[in-house]
Amino acid sequence: MRRTQVTDCRTLPFDLAAVHAAMVDFENYPKWWPAEFRLRVLQTTTILVGSRFEVRPRGGSFVCEVSQVIPEKEIQIQYERLHRGTGIWTFERQGEGTRLCYQINLDPQGWLPRLLSNFMDFAGIQSRGMERVFDGLEGWLRLK
Repeated sequence: MRRTQVTDCRTLPFDLAAVHAAMVDFENYPKWWPAEFRLRVLQTTTILVGSRFEVRPRGGSFVCEVSQVIPEKEIQIQYERLHRGTGIWTFERQGEGTRLCYQINLDPQGWLPRLLSNFMDFAGIQSRGMERVFDGLEGWLRLK
């Protein structure tokens, strides 16, 4: 079994406060999240921690729960189901824009995902998907 460990980043031409605000506006995720990943907001909380989402890409589903938010610095996510582990969004002011990164450290769950992790490039699949996520976020921020 191979863990999925990868970091994907993009520098967005938007102020750090605007990028962070979009990333904690969980109710609006379905408006910009790539449709092929079928995101569903399960729960949001006023303190952000405890907010939950289900993502159903082709081949399975997983639930993400926000475990910590450090305003304009970091959002930590815990994964359940198909993959178990952590994801961390980080924000860094870069010139007049914002460097947004997402780092995952996940273990596949169940015999089939564990077996497939030895043959499939889950990190590469994640990175290709993150390009679409960054595209959706950037498009959403342009509308604001």
